Amino acid sequence: MNHTIHDIRLCYVWTTYNKQKTLTPEMRKRVYSLLNQTCVRNKIIILNWHVAVDFVYMVLSCPTRLAPSDIAKFLKGRTSKMLQEEFLGMKQGSHEKSLWERGYLCKSIGEVTKEMLRAYVDGQRGGDFQS
Repeated sequence: MNHTIHDIRLCYVWTTYNKQKTLTPEMRKRVYSLLNQTCVRNKIIILNWHVAVDFVYMVLSCPTRLAPSDIAKFLKGRTSKMLQEEFLGMKQGSHEKSLWERGYLCKSIGEVTKEMLRAYVDGQRGGDFQS
């Protein structure tokens, strides 16, 4: 990744199971912590985020090596597992109750301007960009 410039911005939203207002203030604080740890571990930059009682919203700058579906799996999977163990007393592998709905929204956001292209190409080829 040392030779790659990227600015892939993705917006993710997912909800609690049946949109139940499940997340207490203490659980939401733990969700923030777990999401932050997961993003740091995967070199994902959090640009904006909000954890409500029934949904999570995140805007991320993601490396090119990660597929959007893998990012969702990391974020939802780890938070679900840890919260169920810590707050709901459920062991891994117990599927009596799901924390999150199965689906999620993932939308790309952002744009590439002519100036961005010019700066990149100029840096690679010594300034021979033709518009």
